[in-house]
Amino acid sequence: MTKGQFLNDTHVSKFICWFRNKLSDFTHSYYNQKEKEEWRCVSFYDACDKYKWGGHNWEETNNTLEDYSKRLKESIRNRDNDACRKVCHDILQWGGVLQENKEKIEGQTDLVDYLMRAKEVITCDSLDDIIEEGIIMSSGFSKIYSLYIDDFVIYDSRVGAALCYLVKLYCKGKKCECVPPTLKFAYGASRNPKVNRNPNSDNYKFSSLYQEQGKIYIECNLKANWLLKEVLNFSECKFKDVRSLEAALFMIGYAIPKEQEQQTLKTYRNMKLAEALSLRADLQKRISQLEVRLKNNARIQEGEEPAENPLGLMEELNNNLNDLETLIFRINRTNMATSSDGISLTEMIAKKDVLALRISVLRSVAQSAMGSLERYSANEIRYVRTLNVADLQKQIDSYSKQLRELDVKIQQLNWMTELI
Repeated sequence: MTKGQFLNDTHVSKFICWFRNKLSDFTHSYYNQKEKEEWRCVSFYDACDKYKWGGHNWEETNNTLEDYSKRLKESIRNRDNDACRKVCHDILQWGGVLQENKEKIEGQTDLVDYLMRAKEVITCDSLDDIIEEGIIMSSGFSKIYSLYIDDFVIYDSRVGAALCYLVKLYCKGKKCECVPPTLKFAYGASRNPKVNRNPNSDNYKFSSLYQEQGKIYIECNLKANWLLKEVLNFSECKFKDVRSLEAALFMIGYAIPKEQEQQTLKTYRNMKLAEALSLRADLQKRISQLEVRLKNNARIQEGEEPAENPLGLMEELNNNLNDLETLIFRINRTNMATSSDGISLTEMIAKKDVLALRISVLRSVAQSAMGSLERYSANEIRYVRTLNVADLQKQIDSYSKQLRELDVKIQQLNWMTELI
């Protein structure tokens, strides 16, 4: 398949139109496990503006990449292997993938010659002409190729995951039975098991980059180059180059919702605080049920099969626990940031809890004080009240009124406040 045939493919051309419409209207959010903060965008332009890598924003990072690109091209032009190896190390160090690629760099006795040969292979205009033999493909080398070859996308686990996720959303919207072959990209898993980049579902399947190190990886990178450049080829586009769109995909692809999360888990969408509290209760109930199911299948008679797969249940339990952790964090953060009449929601909740406890204690004390004081004989011990029950009841009524009013206020705020 040539570049022209790919771009003129019915599914590809329709996906490009769909993608263009999404550039200015695409909401995505996740909890960044490393930064310990929520990340959210409302468009691809917004995602690029909120780019962050190594503590630097997109403008700073782009300047760094342009410097690397200039040095790399100059070293190749001068056939200076030492300078070429040094800048390749710097690129891999910047990308956080030096360790796994250093040996491959050192293994090239003539690195300049290798990169020149690789360029000839990976810039062809036909997927049928790809010769994978001797060509190294990884997220690290994709970074090097990208800074040597114009309009060559850095195709790493995050960019791959974002592309796969977008294709899946497109397919679901168009009610496709499966992923069209021309739109089958590959994704890479995160090093952090809490971060999901697997877009697969029952109907829509994608390959893993770690299983496709050769020709398929090159094909994915080439198709991404052609597709993204064409996506930007319209007058209303605000991105000045493919690199900026790649940066947006990089941020979006940090984490994508799992298939079941798209249906039930609401931590990846906008919602009111009241909805989050309801979801928290649902998650807690689900975790309790999973605990029971795991116990029932944790031990069986020898030779029998468990009613449910314990490993699958354990994975589901871990996913729910991770979801609950994220949700509790967001609820607590929202409570701290929300206030009424100068009092935060966190303070109101604390006051409500203490009022309920105060009422419970006073009712218990009043009940004890109201016990019978009658004696049936002169020899029995005489009891007297040390507290005025009527006064206690007045206090209970007063605190109960405060509790009702405070509860109504909290409920109103819960339904008015967006979860942060």
